[in-house]
Amino acid sequence: MTTTVPAVPVLSDEVLTAYARELARKADRGRVLALKGDPHAPGRTQIVLPDGTQVNVARCVSALAVREQLLDRPADGLLIIITDRPKEDLGETLTAQFRHQRIEVVNTWHSVAALFDATGVSHELRQTGPLVADALLREVPPRGYPAAPAGVVTRDLAMRALTEQVIGVEPAAMTPLGLMQWTRDTQGRTRWRSEPAEIRGPIKAWIADTVGPVGALSLDIAASTSMVDAVTIGLAADVLWPATGSSPTAALAARTRAEQLMAGATPDPGTARQLADTARGFMLRLATTHDPSRSTYVQRAQELLADLGWPEGAELSLVLPAGYDHRLRQLAEALSRTDAETVEHRLADLLAHESAEGDRRKDTATALMAVRLYRWLQTTPPTMTTSLADAMSLMMNDDAWVDRALADVAAGSNDPVVAHSYAALCEQAQQRRQRHDLAFAAQLAAATTREAEAAGVEFIEDLVKATLRPLTRQQPLLLIVVDGMSASVATELADGAAALGWREVVPVDSGKRMTVLAALPTVTTFSRTSLFSGKLAAGTQVDEKRSFPGVGGGPIFHKDDLRAEPGQALPGALRRAVIGPDPMVAVVLNTVDDTLAKHDPDGTDWTVDAVQHLHALLDLAAMGDRAVVLTSDHGHVVERGSESRPVAGADNRWRTPDSGPVADDEVLVEGRRVL
Repeated sequence: MTTTVPAVPVLSDEVLTAYARELARKADRGRVLALKGDPHAPGRTQIVLPDGTQVNVARCVSALAVREQLLDRPADGLLIIITDRPKEDLGETLTAQFRHQRIEVVNTWHSVAALFDATGVSHELRQTGPLVADALLREVPPRGYPAAPAGVVTRDLAMRALTEQVIGVEPAAMTPLGLMQWTRDTQGRTRWRSEPAEIRGPIKAWIADTVGPVGALSLDIAASTSMVDAVTIGLAADVLWPATGSSPTAALAARTRAEQLMAGATPDPGTARQLADTARGFMLRLATTHDPSRSTYVQRAQELLADLGWPEGAELSLVLPAGYDHRLRQLAEALSRTDAETVEHRLADLLAHESAEGDRRKDTATALMAVRLYRWLQTTPPTMTTSLADAMSLMMNDDAWVDRALADVAAGSNDPVVAHSYAALCEQAQQRRQRHDLAFAAQLAAATTREAEAAGVEFIEDLVKATLRPLTRQQPLLLIVVDGMSASVATELADGAAALGWREVVPVDSGKRMTVLAALPTVTTFSRTSLFSGKLAAGTQVDEKRSFPGVGGGPIFHKDDLRAEPGQALPGALRRAVIGPDPMVAVVLNTVDDTLAKHDPDGTDWTVDAVQHLHALLDLAAMGDRAVVLTSDHGHVVERGSESRPVAGADNRWRTPDSGPVADDEVLVEGRRVL
């Protein structure tokens, strides 16, 4: 005959600590607690609680051992006795000294309830299993668990607290994106993988119920040994599980390989799309804040698709750099054909990429200019002007925008496919622009020889007294002369001023920007002096300062006059003049002309801030309630592959007739405007 004796439990340190907390918290109900357990198992002999309270632990194999511990205990001491002796062996005298006058049978869930200052735990929590209870006892935070509001520890309360401790995530980060970002935490992932399946399962189930499938999938990703984070996988999932359309065979194979990144889990398409959409939303946020980590994520995602055997998949992405490059090449190839509808579709595809207005916005701006050139070549018939006035209007209101686009497109691209397309586009546009320039030059030559052919043309020497001075009867003016500014550069600066809140005003009769004919040759000595003198003249700054007050009614400030004291944007004399009563104040800015002499102006972004002092002058004009007139004394033409013909005594823009016969692509200008 065999007698079966019920096994007594081995009490873990976590269980003992939980009972020690409860014993100390309710010391007024008794200072000795007896627990049913294996007294032979090794373990701690003293537990020190976070507040410094000491609880002694005694393992007693007999009634005598229990008696000795009770006799040796200080009157105010706290003691836990672990014994496997039944109450009958100990007798009433000893057990009467125990809390509740009995030997407690250890109930792990009872200990869990005590940790939450509760009287019990919910049935739903009990169903998660005893290992969850052990984990809750093991993972008690330094400040303890929060008290259960209704006196019962619910599954949600306990699992939230356990999850925070196990994976190290703050409550505010317990979101789909928060858990996706957490997968970059190497230590957190290591802790998660070290937990037994009996713990990971209930936590993942709770995350799925409260955070959602993306949170649960993030835990699967963290359980893998690949160390690829969930955000990176989400960016790859954006093309592996596309929102629209079917997936190629290569994508299906890559999906299967991706399962190793998710600890073997196979996400359903809906969950994969949620993962992808969350990752894309995160990328948009990083782009908005210019967070440098964005480039790291997208680069890793491209590398991941290559590791999965489908590098071409990155070209389908609306987030990854390869997707932008692919769309840009497709647009470039379309520009080489004559199918306008395809070009517009390809442009729309490019603009749909999230980098188009982000870190690739400069490339996008160039692509937009390329499409503008394409439209101009496709839809605008060659324009032949019949007068100098028409040629000047065409230059200001049409060709200036073409030149602006040419400047951007000519700056080119490092991609050979795109560069080839841009080069061909520039060549076609330059050929048409050259025809316009040659017609302009011929009409200019005729008009300078026979001024009757200059009808409708405003001359630079008449601008101040004939056009601007009458305007001062309505509002004082600030005349800003950007030396060397072309009509193309003027379009950029006007856009920049508009972005600052300025409103452009044009003549009512034409509805277009005004054009003014410079003096010849078109250099500062002649054109600028003529502008400020009110007559055709050659001179210097000294001549301009002497003449302008009588023509414009106020002072003029040149380059050296703009030097301000430290801490000041503009000198005091200029500020007083602009705020003062003079009807017109003039300022000369030399940034563009200086750039022509020292740098290649092609491809320069002529923003308001790129022209020194211009932004400060606009602000000052607003303070002084002055309208601003933005003009130039002469323009410039950017050299793109033309032939150099050095001539002794000549300038870049002109030479004298006695230096050689007139070539087919030159014009001879003569008359009183040639100074």
